Amino acid sequence: MSGRAVVAARRVLPSDVITLSERRVAAILVESLGQASHAALLAREKSIPTVAVAGILDQLHEGDEVLVDAYGGGVVIGVDAAARTEFEQRVREYRARLARCHITCHQPARTVDGILIRVEANLGTRRDVELVLGNGADGVGLFRIEQLYLGRELPPTEDELYEEVEAITSPLRNKPLTIRLLDVGGDKPLPFLHPPSEANHRSASAAYGSC
Repeated sequence: MSGRAVVAARRVLPSDVITLSERRVAAILVESLGQASHAALLAREKSIPTVAVAGILDQLHEGDEVLVDAYGGGVVIGVDAAARTEFEQRVREYRARLARCHITCHQPARTVDGILIRVEANLGTRRDVELVLGNGADGVGLFRIEQLYLGRELPPTEDELYEEVEAITSPLRNKPLTIRLLDVGGDKPLPFLHPPSEANHRSASAAYGSC
């Protein structure tokens, strides 16, 4: 529909998602979400939906036109005119809802009985800062610093890390910010570290810090 690609894979890691651009990738299809849950969260932050479809690699062929329903989790392979028309209408309705939400996103979030709710965003890259500020977030509930390590053959130097963190956090000014110092291992391997194999729920984690 959009001219962007749909990526189909048996397994997707967070380090794979880091390299993807939402300008080129419309959706990700995986055989099972199980170990791809972290990757799916990162992809969603890039506005790339991830849908699990059993046996999808046996059903798809390169060049197939695919419609991906990120809400219902359905996939249509081989698109006819009726399916295309219905899908285009649903996309228009979604974009209209999104535009209405964006008009009010900088207003304080309050419940119907007047309780103020602080809305905080997840943050991992410089591009995410634009989304945080542009969508009216009150702060950052989680800055995933491991994204500065993923997709690299060598770890960042101290100076590189400082400069990147400063560039990411300084536009936030006085907004509250929580930094996760490092969370790697499990389904987030680093090529320059070789820890023993472990299940995702036992991934090596560092402490949290706030500033």
